[in-house]
Amino acid sequence: YIIDTTYDSKVIGPIYPQCQKLIKGYDEDMEGGLYWLCDKIRKKQDVLITPSIDCYTLSLRSKVTNALSTVCFEPFLDKKTIDIISQYNIGNHQIFQSKVLRNKIYYDYYYLYLKENVLNHIDLQKSVFIKEDAWNKYETYTNISSIKEFNNLRDILLHNPNGTRFFLDSYKIFFKKSFSNYLDIFDMPDIDLISRTYISQRLKEHLERENITGLTFTEATNLYFEE
Repeated sequence: YIIDTTYDSKVIGPIYPQCQKLIKGYDEDMEGGLYWLCDKIRKKQDVLITPSIDCYTLSLRSKVTNALSTVCFEPFLDKKTIDIISQYNIGNHQIFQSKVLRNKIYYDYYYLYLKENVLNHIDLQKSVFIKEDAWNKYETYTNISSIKEFNNLRDILLHNPNGTRFFLDSYKIFFKKSFSNYLDIFDMPDIDLISRTYISQRLKEHLERENITGLTFTEATNLYFEE
């Protein structure tokens, strides 16, 4: 399943994302600050210092949920949600603490930074990738032998000589047997055009049983697993 923050106003209130403004006086550009951490996460780099991300305010019109949507990276998760996820296979990761301010009260939240690289468990040659622009999808590509070949193709499409920018996104991703029960939550930033986080059915069902609020789950029809 693809896990994401919900837009449902009945759950989160009328504002999305819930955390849009920074606490007055917070320096988002400092080393260890919000934008610094966003850049590290985008590049999948190790975070070697404790980041200072007590930065967001939550509008009075927004509801306090187990998972909060934010303008930089998301979701922020409360301790109950982190404790549930930590019972499962999450691979290499880091957890960063944050405090969110609402009506003069600080709420404890955490960001789960997923660092495990799943590329070695993906059969790139069998997988299918699709060329697209902002409006249409075009031809598909298969038999890609390596992530280097994938990146070269993505770069060629992006810098098309005729001036039309195309993007390369995952369409059908085939996992090898080695991935079986390997992770219950992961992402694929190297090949997904838009950031997506995937979770197993058993983790999804646990979160639902515990009535975790602020999240939504969509079946990941683009993933295939070799048995």
